[in-house]
Amino acid sequence: MHHYLHLLAAPRAALARSLKLGRRNSILLASCALCCGAIQPALAVVIYSTDFQNPPFNQGLLAGQDSWNALGTSTAVTIPNPGPGTQKVNVSGNVGTPTGAWRNTLWDTSIHSDKIVVMEGEFLLLSGPTLTSWQFAGLTTNLGSFIGGFNVLTNGTLQLITAGFPVTAPVVSRGTNNLYDVRFDFTPGVQTFSVFLNGGAVAGASNIPFNTPQTAFGAGLFKTFGGGNDGAFLDHYSVTAVPEPATYWLLLIGAIFGSLGIARSEFRSPGWRETAPRTAPPTSRDLGHSQ
Repeated sequence: MHHYLHLLAAPRAALARSLKLGRRNSILLASCALCCGAIQPALAVVIYSTDFQNPPFNQGLLAGQDSWNALGTSTAVTIPNPGPGTQKVNVSGNVGTPTGAWRNTLWDTSIHSDKIVVMEGEFLLLSGPTLTSWQFAGLTTNLGSFIGGFNVLTNGTLQLITAGFPVTAPVVSRGTNNLYDVRFDFTPGVQTFSVFLNGGAVAGASNIPFNTPQTAFGAGLFKTFGGGNDGAFLDHYSVTAVPEPATYWLLLIGAIFGSLGIARSEFRSPGWRETAPRTAPPTSRDLGHSQ
């Protein structure tokens, strides 16, 4: 979700710069920063977020912890001893059936105004003599139907989960932590998803039609297709709802006009009234003498 909130930094930077400006400009920019900050809760709703630390997670099998489930071989989906590092979910590719971690996280856009759902996860794909393909996908509840997402093929390309299963150029390197975002737009008449890697849009993976039309995000899934001897670690998983761009701009415009109103009222305050320097000698009236 981080690449949807970067605009919030601009008002705060403006506030810092306003300290070097006049008092009126400072009021204007400070008011704008406060109003823009006030819309931050409307910008994003964190439906679920975890970094798999204790509490509530303990070392051992992932299934059953914080409503997480294991697909396939449950003993291959664990939180191992992290040693000097932090806890992460480990999924082994040395299984004979598709295996992975999944969790129901419902967001029904038919009853919520925020129509965009961002599923984010950081994962590290390991190497081995026999590599397997991996999947990061959004589905309806209880893994009913695929909405969209991607498969990481053994050559580092992304196979998009949509009609025809198109494939991108190689973008994934094994042995490196990568942050993946899948942005699902449930807006009626849109129904597309886009894939981001480390904050940047993946070429050929933007505005991809949903695999099946849906109105609600139900579950996130990270899995191996099995049949190899590699593995992967999953960390920093989250599902967030954000408004469609038109809603954000309406909120931002409202915040700007609100800040102008605050600044205008401050300008009219007697405490902020400024007088121009005199260019003529005082009259007797100014000195308190009667005419």
